[in-house]
Amino acid sequence: MKRILFVLLLFVCFIPIWGQTYFSYCKLINGYWGQWENSNPYRFIDGGYLLQGTYDEFIIYENGKHPSQYIMKVKLFAMRIEEDKKIKKKRIKSGEWYQYTGSVEYYTKDVLERFNDIIQQWPYTSDTSNGKRHTVAATIKIQPYKKKPEVYNIFFENLGIGIQLSQ
Repeated sequence: MKRILFVLLLFVCFIPIWGQTYFSYCKLINGYWGQWENSNPYRFIDGGYLLQGTYDEFIIYENGKHPSQYIMKVKLFAMRIEEDKKIKKKRIKSGEWYQYTGSVEYYTKDVLERFNDIIQQWPYTSDTSNGKRHTVAATIKIQPYKKKPEVYNIFFENLGIGIQLSQ
C-alpha cells in the first residue's frame, strides 16, 4: 500500500512537467544556420525558455512566467502525424522533409519593429508580451521521424528558426 501511495504521489507531483519541455534551437540568418543552443543555458537550475503545446501548435515562453506571456506562437495548418510505417520509412530513407504552411505570432516593442530586429538575441529578448503583435505566414518543415516529430524548421520573413524537441 505504501508503494502505491508513493508512486501516486510521484505521479501527481511530476505530471505538470510533462506538458512543457526545454528544447534546442538554432537560427537561420542571411542564409546561414547557426549552432544548436539549449533553451535552458543552465545545467542544474531552472531557467531559460520552455515550449508547450501540441505537434501542430505550440508556444515558447520564459521559465517562471505565465504561458500567456509567450514570445512566440507557431501554428501548422492541416498537419497530421504520419502513422503509415512504410511511408515513414520511405521518407526517412529519402530524407524528404514534411512541409506545411502555417503562421508565426511574435511581439515587438519600441524601436524593434520586425523579427529581423530581435533575431540576434532571440529568445533572450526584453519582455515584449505587451508590445505590438505580429502574425505572419510561415513555411514549416519537419524532419522525417520514426515515432513523433522532433525537428522543426520554421521559415518566415526571410529568416528561420530550427526547433529540436529532444535534447
